[in-house]
Order: sequence, then C-alpha cells, then structure tokens
Amino acid sequence: EKWEADDSSDSLEGLGAWFAKQVEKRDYSLEEIEYIKQSNKSGIEIEVTPWGLTDKTKSFALFVGMYLGCVVLHNNPLFHWEKFLTSKKFENYGQPILTSVGFVPINPVMVTHTMAYGVISGIKDGSTLRKSYDYLISRRMRG
Repeated sequence: EKWEADDSSDSLEGLGAWFAKQVEKRDYSLEEIEYIKQSNKSGIEIEVTPWGLTDKTKSFALFVGMYLGCVVLHNNPLFHWEKFLTSKKFENYGQPILTSVGFVPINPVMVTHTMAYGVISGIKDGSTLRKSYDYLISRRMRG
C-alpha cells in the first residue's frame, strides 16, 4: 500500500515482497502434460513439472519484470532495450532484452518468471527481485 514506483533500486524490495505473495501455481491436466511432452522437439527426454504458473502470476511477472528493466535503465544509462529478431530459435526472440557493451543480454521478464517458480518451490522469496538487480548491476560494473 505504501509502495511507490519511483524507479529506485530500493523500490524493488517492496515490490518483490508484494510479488512473492501474489505468486500462485495451478496443476496441469494429464492432457496438458502429454501435450508438453509431445511438443518437445529436442529429441531429449524431458521431465515435465506437473504444475505451472497461473495466468494472473504470469501477468504480474510481466509487469514486475518490465518495471525491473525500467529501474535498471533509470539508474544505469549504459543499458538499453533491444529486441533480437535474427533467429526464431533464440529463446528471447522478439522480447525486450536489457543489454549494454560488454554485458550478456538479460530478459527481465524471464527473471521474474524464474523468481515466481522459485517462490513456489520454496527456494526464493521477495528479496530475490532486489538481489537480481544488484547482481545484474555488479556484473555490468565488472564487465
């Protein structure tokens, strides 16, 4: 309730805590699990998690991820948004990616989706959002 979107790195703490409380999962049906297995074209057998994120959680992850990206840009002018459109095989094809010279591109929406899976699995919490930002910035400063 008292959170303010001021583009500060500190704002990620409150947002991360809120986001972690919103994260929910839903169980996949047997048909969905089979579809996921059938969609695997790699030739490598995969283990399918019997659950996924709810649509509401995915929406929140999108919004939180884009805000994370905006905080990075606001506080670190060397970064910029980029879309990679050269190969549809690239996992982030067509998505907004943060990049800078000497920096491995990162998808902030993917960061928040990963955070959500970690929250559900019990290995991540609300502090993960700020920690992700701090890690991202420390990697850039060394690069």
